Amino acid sequence: MAVALVCAAPQAFAGMPRPHPEVHKEIEALEQQWRTAQLANDWKTMDRLLDDEYTGISVNGQIQTKEQAIAVRKSGTLVMSRLTFSDVKVHVRAGGQAAVVTSKADLVGINGGEDISGEYRYMRVYEKKMGQWHIVNFIATRINDRGPQPN
Repeated sequence: MAVALVCAAPQAFAGMPRPHPEVHKEIEALEQQWRTAQLANDWKTMDRLLDDEYTGISVNGQIQTKEQAIAVRKSGTLVMSRLTFSDVKVHVRAGGQAAVVTSKADLVGINGGEDISGEYRYMRVYEKKMGQWHIVNFIATRINDRGPQPN
């Protein structure tokens, strides 16, 4: 009997609205603010959105604090001329006090003179602290565009 209930559960919830729709809208709006700030090199908005305890992991495995992320933007070594998001999914957690965003990003830009253009998958974690949303974690990986590789 338990097996039948487990198998039926996804169908039972298929038509139900997602929980915390207001949180989904807030996070989607914050993702657009982040995108706009990245393109405009608006480090002040980025400073406001990043949590003081922020930790990011870049595509090359480098760990970055909030201070380091802001310093890179202030220096102008990271320049993005295009940044589009697709396949955006917002997963609300902790009773609406946290959210995990996964997405695909198509980026054209340079970092320290190196072309970083390409497609990426990323995960950004938001946490609500004292009524304000902040980005607490980020990780990105480049999508391998060379096709399937031999095993």
